[in-house]
Amino acid sequence: MELIEINQEHFNEIYTDMVLQFPPEELKSKETFCKLLKDPRYKVLGVYDKKLFAGYTIIFEGSNFILVDYVAILKNAQSKGYGSKILKLLPEKFKDKSGVFFEVEKISDTNPQTAKRAKFYTTNGAKKLDINYIYPNNSGGLPMDLYYLSFNNLSPDLNCILGFIKEMFGFLHKDIKNIDEIYSNIG
Repeated sequence: MELIEINQEHFNEIYTDMVLQFPPEELKSKETFCKLLKDPRYKVLGVYDKKLFAGYTIIFEGSNFILVDYVAILKNAQSKGYGSKILKLLPEKFKDKSGVFFEVEKISDTNPQTAKRAKFYTTNGAKKLDINYIYPNNSGGLPMDLYYLSFNNLSPDLNCILGFIKEMFGFLHKDIKNIDEIYSNIG
């Protein structure tokens, strides 16, 4: 299995799937994606098992860390271990980075999928960070959990985490009108 960068022309197919798999409050507009994808720090990586296109992950590559902005396995390829394989390939693909962050919905009793998603990350070695995290959107932000998977067995301190969040917000969410206020409530 391998992760192969997908160009912007093939993003339409992926965006169609994203609309089906992600809640609207977590999904950027197609126009925003198209702008972000013009920068080499923002990448769509296709998950290929031989010739089978099984899924995708969208990555923001910061100075020292990466963020998995989105990860999804196509419906016909789910429950075959592809999600776990993606997480195992990230350290190989991004050898010069210290680790990867994941924004994960808070566990909710009304939505059993939230516990399943959180368990996916912890089962694959990620640790939930003890930080108040807010996913920026124009509705004031969405409280989420932030998870971290180390590539070098070291955990970043709070200043490193906040520095990466500021770097990430400055790139991914500069179109959000209240981004500074949201950032000031993280920590």
